[in-house]
Amino acid sequence: MPQAPITSIDVFASSDRAVCYEQYQELRKLGPVVKLASPDPYVVTRYEEVKAALADHEALISGEGVGFNPDLNQLMRGSTTLTSDPPQHELLWSVVATNLQPRAVRNREEQVARLVRELVAEVLAKGEIDGVTDLAQAMPLPTGGHRVVVPWRGQRPRPWDEQIVCLCGWTVPPSARKQDL
Repeated sequence: MPQAPITSIDVFASSDRAVCYEQYQELRKLGPVVKLASPDPYVVTRYEEVKAALADHEALISGEGVGFNPDLNQLMRGSTTLTSDPPQHELLWSVVATNLQPRAVRNREEQVARLVRELVAEVLAKGEIDGVTDLAQAMPLPTGGHRVVVPWRGQRPRPWDEQIVCLCGWTVPPSARKQDL
């Protein structure tokens, strides 16, 4: 088996989309699988390989952890669709999927439209917009995400982006630092 090339590209260093796309292009040039020097994960860079990897639950075991924090990986093992493998994954997905199917979303169309109008009015009143912060991050929970996020240990769910960042161990956002993970 050929060894994956190792690169010093730091995919976590910039949030500038143009820089990120340049990095992704460089990673794809290096090969279908590339090892980052730090923190040291393997990166699958091409569609066909990503598709094959996601389907190979015996080689890439999500239940063993998907982030860089070993303690959190252990704690989360098998408890979410992200951190579980078949058959547990299918069981968890069957609970979540009902509220994400087109019929369930259509039934909330008026509610979603009202929430979008309110959000847009708030953003217009500010006079500037950050599409991700002001709209994309604000919408999932009010528009139905609360139906698929279960509070952990009685805590209110944090915004989805912070949950994922904390889970993966890349960094701990300020709003999460005060909470007991």
